[in-house]
Amino acid sequence: MKTVSVMLVALISALPCPGTVQAQTPVDRTVRALDSLGTVSYDHWRMSPDLKGGRPLDGDPTKPGFDDSKWDDLTLNQQVFPETCWIRREIVLPGRILGERVSGAVRLLVSVDDYGYMWIDGREKGYFPWDGDFELTKDGKPGQKFLIVIKAVNTGGPLRLIRVEIETESSKPLRESIRDLSTSLRVGQKLLSFDTYQTNSHKKVDPEIDRSAMDRAEKQRLFDVLQSLAPRVDVRALGSGDMEKFTASVAEVRKGLKPVGEFARRFTLWFDANAHIDAAWLWREGETVEVCRNTFTSVLDMMDARPDFTYTQSAAAYYDWMERLAPDVYRRISERVK
Repeated sequence: MKTVSVMLVALISALPCPGTVQAQTPVDRTVRALDSLGTVSYDHWRMSPDLKGGRPLDGDPTKPGFDDSKWDDLTLNQQVFPETCWIRREIVLPGRILGERVSGAVRLLVSVDDYGYMWIDGREKGYFPWDGDFELTKDGKPGQKFLIVIKAVNTGGPLRLIRVEIETESSKPLRESIRDLSTSLRVGQKLLSFDTYQTNSHKKVDPEIDRSAMDRAEKQRLFDVLQSLAPRVDVRALGSGDMEKFTASVAEVRKGLKPVGEFARRFTLWFDANAHIDAAWLWREGETVEVCRNTFTSVLDMMDARPDFTYTQSAAAYYDWMERLAPDVYRRISERVK
């Protein structure tokens, strides 16, 4: 727990940042601390040379005892550019997760851009498309070791090992309640902010087009309340396993946040469906047109089944294709737009 304690001190010791949302508000620091304690992640892997062209390796990397000492280091979300490669390391189960001793079923959650094949302790577990969910053990114990080996395949652009985490069945209820708390704090901060930022993985832009008719003074007052109360969530108690102290702090914070909750109930959150369609990415234009036609057809069928279902597609070229090449689908789209 020493590493976690040092990290928590760094996360929550900085001074509050009142006013508009900045990179590190008290809410941001509290949420980061909660998320870090609720996630057991494994970084720093070994990556083989590119296997393009069937390049042989000296031995079987899926087996214990294989020497990967000359391979490159690979960190989570690092962009590399092999066609395919082996990714390998031994992981060790911690003693406790969220204050509870590790026991029972343990699952391994993995994400690779674009897909991979999994081996655990030399046993092949099969193919996974981007995200994988594997049973690590039915009876986990602190200090238990597992050899994790992934054959990662890249279908264009960078290859990344995005996520390697474990989840225990025993900690699931507490983990979900912590995620609910983090989400509540994030949503409250967003609703009380004055920003209108748009973001992707590369940059964040605020066009400053806030046209909300809500009382700005009220929003600022409640924003300040939220920022002052968030650091009172006792994340140190959570990290040390003192659940009684942690739960009491959360109850006290929630009590103080009732005005924020009442403010939030004035809003309706709309969840709008979208399909990510890569136009002619690793396939030809004709196949992309077919993907669009199938996607629009599926969406329209969903709308027939659920009148409250909504969908957004911003690519004008896709509508042009439907108008010219699939007029029956385009007529249905036009009716839904009306």
